[in-house]
Amino acid sequence: RGEGYGKAVWDAGMARLGDRTIGLDGVVELQANYRGMGFAPVYRTIRFVGTPNAPAAADSDICVIGPEADVLD
Repeated sequence: RGEGYGKAVWDAGMARLGDRTIGLDGVVELQANYRGMGFAPVYRTIRFVGTPNAPAAADSDICVIGPEADVLD
């Protein structure tokens, strides 16, 4: 952070895209930043968060993936 790498990558990408019509899927909190870069909202994405109130069914094809899991075995 703070070294300018992100901006350099952004600038190079935007230069390569030229005058093509492009879009991005961003976060609501950064919409002001996107507007400053020339983007405008065209639709609204609704994101849901929650905890299911029913236990998941057991399935032998499903496994827990976490820091302690070795998924390559």
